[in-house]
Amino acid sequence: EPKLGQTLISIGGVSENAVGVGRAVSFEMKESGTGTSSIKFLVGINTDISQKDFVSGSPLFNLDGNLVALKTTPDVSKLFTLVEILRKEIIILSEPSKLEKTAN
Repeated sequence: EPKLGQTLISIGGVSENAVGVGRAVSFEMKESGTGTSSIKFLVGINTDISQKDFVSGSPLFNLDGNLVALKTTPDVSKLFTLVEILRKEIIILSEPSKLEKTAN
């Protein structure tokens, strides 16, 4: 799990390849739950890496070389979406719907 102040590396660039080095400066949290019980979970990392080199799909690595997050929005924010969140979403999207199961 990423830590505040952790050094991160991003690869990007529009017209030429670019590598940016910076730190995790804050985290994006979301809340999920029903009724009175809810949990907060980490969904993104804000960095201090120069945003001019970011493009949608730019990867964010830690110093161990592990993929930590991806730039998923084309806006000028410095927010990267955690790979773990993307993995969970892909699994949900790739599951056949209940309608497809009952039709077979």
